[in-house]
Amino acid sequence: MNQQEKDKIVRKLIDTNTTISTMESCTSGLIASMITDTEGASAVFPGGYVTYLNKTKILCGVDEKIIKEHGVYSKQCARAMAETAQKNLHTEIAVGITGTTGNVDPNNADSMQGKVFFCILVGENAYDYEYNAEVTQMSRHEIKELYADKVFDIPFERSPFNSKNIGAYKQLKKIIKEEKYDIVHCHTPVGGILARLAGRKF
Repeated sequence: MNQQEKDKIVRKLIDTNTTISTMESCTSGLIASMITDTEGASAVFPGGYVTYLNKTKILCGVDEKIIKEHGVYSKQCARAMAETAQKNLHTEIAVGITGTTGNVDPNNADSMQGKVFFCILVGENAYDYEYNAEVTQMSRHEIKELYADKVFDIPFERSPFNSKNIGAYKQLKKIIKEEKYDIVHCHTPVGGILARLAGRKF
């Protein structure tokens, strides 16, 4: 995904006043950098964490038990990272990502080259992803770019980052405000998330 496509996503977040934060390990802040490459991103991006070491994750608020029980390279850890970023920075959306770039990490037995876990947290709903790639001929920066791009380019229609969903959020928010609805009934997971976010009073 090129930067112009990423810009469209971030601009949708700006247009709908939807805040986002990050906690990154293997991408070393690249996702945050890609978000802030869009002009005006400061309106929705209060900041992010680069937590390269286990102890740094724990220092920021990730539960040490999760790392011990599931490993630092796990969907549970990625989710805990997203939850920590969302809680600490008070955002509607948060991203947590952990994985191995180049060489296998000798300090963590669950390290597998080319394997990454990330979680996109939208409100109280978590979307967990696992991705495996052949990276032996790639530089560390190329691997980081590959992983970061995957966060922006989830390969199915119901991605919480889908631009249509962000546009729908804006329309829902307007309708709920104008019609003063007290109850909104939804039949799909993403629809439920959008309705809950649109119905929140900030």
